[in-house]
Amino acid sequence: MYISTLTGVRYILNRNTNLEYSDHGIIKHDPHDKSEITLLSLSCVEQVIKPTKSSWRGIDAGYFPYDWAVLYSHVQLTENLKKFNADILFFAGDQVYEGASPTAADTGPLAHLDYLYKWFLWCQTYKDLTTRIPSISIPDDHDAYHW
Repeated sequence: MYISTLTGVRYILNRNTNLEYSDHGIIKHDPHDKSEITLLSLSCVEQVIKPTKSSWRGIDAGYFPYDWAVLYSHVQLTENLKKFNADILFFAGDQVYEGASPTAADTGPLAHLDYLYKWFLWCQTYKDLTTRIPSISIPDDHDAYHW
């Protein structure tokens, strides 16, 4: 269902499946009456910080400094991005990383599930922004699942 308002288009999504699912939001109105628009551009956002300069380790590699090196779910980042009241979001690639972000890449027969899990983290991180701000996301080398 879509309802047009002065501030944007309100929407409600319902899926008729065995699983209950619904979502809602307001996509901002077209800023055609503004002389300038605000665009937020993001790329190369990691889920964890590299704990040492000599190695790239994910949370599944033994020792990991959980007290300072986990970035997901990027609450501070997304809350600060909301303050810009952007007209459009642009995700310029490397939305996900297959290795050590936050876990090492799974190269076995279920590698696609590991990859989808990492995309899920990205979706959860930016859900509050992308459900109300028009967004463009272009894939880059890490986003295309090409190993």
